[in-house]
Amino acid sequence: METTISRPVQRPVWTFARHFLEMCVAMCVGGWVLNALVFVAWPAMSGTTDLRRATPAVSLLVIGVNYTIPMAAWMRLQGMPWRPVVEMSAATVGVAVLLVIGYRLGWISDGSLRNWMLGFCGPACVAMIVAMLFRLDLYTGRSRPPWASPRAGRRRQGVIGCGTGFCGLAVGLATTPTWVSERPTR
Repeated sequence: METTISRPVQRPVWTFARHFLEMCVAMCVGGWVLNALVFVAWPAMSGTTDLRRATPAVSLLVIGVNYTIPMAAWMRLQGMPWRPVVEMSAATVGVAVLLVIGYRLGWISDGSLRNWMLGFCGPACVAMIVAMLFRLDLYTGRSRPPWASPRAGRRRQGVIGCGTGFCGLAVGLATTPTWVSERPTR
């Protein structure tokens, strides 16, 4: 007996999974790069101590922000409205805040907190998927703002001669999103 999933079900599931994977990859890879700059390169160049050992709670909050920045940038580059970006950012930083609270209350030891710092990407991705479930219609592609065009949510090309990469990211964040510029006037 063979079961097949109909096309109408496959598309929203794939759209949800694609959004999740894109945001997780952007968050984890970008977070690792920013953490390497903040916790390895900067102390080595400036001669300061390792912040992770000196102030583990503050370091975990910095890690939460470092993971949030590339994920939020990716979402904005994809044309997402600010509200879902802020919600997803709150979920990611919320993981760090909850871990710091647990550490301050004595529920998490120093050694365990360092392990959470190294493996922050996993719990942050879980928090993201929970936040995505609250906006299932948005992340499955079933709903768009009423003023959005079919192009809303797709990548914007930015300035002529400025392809993808950092230049495209900077232009994408600095330009007005498609869904705002196509709002009808009343």
